[in-house]
Amino acid sequence: MQNKPIGYIVWLAVMCLVAVSITVALFLVLVPLASRGYPFYFAISVLCAAELVCFAWLVNYRLSTFYEIRISGATQITIHVLIGVYFMVTVIFALVLAPSPSESKGVFNAVTLVYAASVFALLLAASMLYAKDIGLVAERAEIQAQSRPLRLLEVDVEQICMTLRDSARKNSGEVAAVERVVKKIEGLRTSLQYAPGKKPGTLEEDERNIEAINNKISSRLEALTQSIADMSGPEGFARKLGAVDSTVNEIEMLLKQRQQRLLV
Repeated sequence: MQNKPIGYIVWLAVMCLVAVSITVALFLVLVPLASRGYPFYFAISVLCAAELVCFAWLVNYRLSTFYEIRISGATQITIHVLIGVYFMVTVIFALVLAPSPSESKGVFNAVTLVYAASVFALLLAASMLYAKDIGLVAERAEIQAQSRPLRLLEVDVEQICMTLRDSARKNSGEVAAVERVVKKIEGLRTSLQYAPGKKPGTLEEDERNIEAINNKISSRLEALTQSIADMSGPEGFARKLGAVDSTVNEIEMLLKQRQQRLLV
């Protein structure tokens, strides 16, 4: 069983407090008392806040391994970069602003405005990217969950192909016909494997509901499996093979109907 990240979170919280303490101590040492106006305390505050954001993102990154839905690796790297740039901008802002005298209101206002705009753009980009990626991952998970009942039948289809080829060895006169049906079933396996779910976010209206078609596909696949099981013996092999071919055609038509309903 995977260990809970409580110890990791506590350790990060302690590290965050240590980082904040070191930051405050360094600024108190580097900036003389006479220069500690309101820009000084404001600069320390925003820098400590940036450290808190960085540590909070690290906690989220660790906890994301326990989420059912989490952002993709490329998005994680991009947000890492955005937060890193945000932290560096904050460090530069603090270093420029902290030593400035409190009387320099013009410098304070200008630097603060540039900093606020930069931080807003960086954090907004990170949050929008995170929300968008989570939405896309959730949609893909929903589609995969809806498609899973069909994809689980892939093993049965593989068994059907193996059984048909075994039958072809016993009925050499029907080898070509059997191979043609096998190719159809292999194509059917691919269609089942990649069968999409319903459109995420759409209303489950009766005319767009694909559950009935899914049930029909499952039913015909069961009939196909049973037909293959009944093909043992040379008597009526061509007729049985024709019935199998007909069932495969029915499943193909049902899959096309299912796809058409999804596109409505």
